[in-house]
Amino acid sequence: NRPAEDSVGFIKRLDGVINQLGLENCEITGKNSVSSMIVSFLGSSVNECFTTGKVFIADTNGNCHGAGFCAIPNQGNITNSYSSCVVKSNSTKFDNNLASFCNSKAIPFYTAIHCYSVGKVDGTGEKSAFGSDEIAIRSFWDVETTGIPDTITDSTDYSAKGLPTSEMMKKSTFEKVCWNFESVWCIDEGKDYPKLKAFAKCGPVDVPEEPNSIEEILNISPNPSTTTCTISFPESGLCRKFQIFNCFGEEVTGAILNTKINDNSIQFDVSALSGGVYFAMLDMNGRHFSKPFVVLR
Repeated sequence: NRPAEDSVGFIKRLDGVINQLGLENCEITGKNSVSSMIVSFLGSSVNECFTTGKVFIADTNGNCHGAGFCAIPNQGNITNSYSSCVVKSNSTKFDNNLASFCNSKAIPFYTAIHCYSVGKVDGTGEKSAFGSDEIAIRSFWDVETTGIPDTITDSTDYSAKGLPTSEMMKKSTFEKVCWNFESVWCIDEGKDYPKLKAFAKCGPVDVPEEPNSIEEILNISPNPSTTTCTISFPESGLCRKFQIFNCFGEEVTGAILNTKINDNSIQFDVSALSGGVYFAMLDMNGRHFSKPFVVLR
């Protein structure tokens, strides 16, 4: 938070290489030339990086520069990276230059490849995703979330493309221009934008989802019961510990008769219990579950 200082960002000047660096929920405030990851770089290489959060340019005098990822890129390249940072300036002047990813208006000699941005740009002046001419190879921005329309009429292979949110959440959008979903990117189609595998942002593949409710893990029957109850669970060998508690939190396991623990079930006799609500507590491979049952008298 440095509202009186120019050139504010996580890295003020980069002259080197960054691989696999992520900034989550950052809040960066500076006077002018403000960004989240890098303010400026010269002959540098940035690969598999991302930023989320907010960037605020405090200067109100005009000619403000700010961006969600890099404010003033120079010679170098940024590959396989993205930003969802919101970029905001309170300046009402029309000579400001704000960008959701990188602002290359002043020094356009850098290359962005396989990058995207989705953060809103809020302010007056020129607003873009990748600079005034949207120069970025096989890269995209969300026209809905950024508020930046795609006005490039003479599109080339070196032009980034603005797309609606629905298209930005399709794997095919990125596969068409050779994004690497084998080792670099993953996507939960229709629900989220591409994410970097290096940061474990990808959900498991071909792994069953967690059960939605306790009923899918264990079942007690009959419930209510007057004599014998059976707790069943889907996988053998899951149960490590079995306890019964009354509604006051007192353990009554000792009053349970004829307990039989099998591979997929537990049978027990509740004849000695008073009528009321009880809770079966199970330790199943280190995970603890509680299931209520009723004893009738």
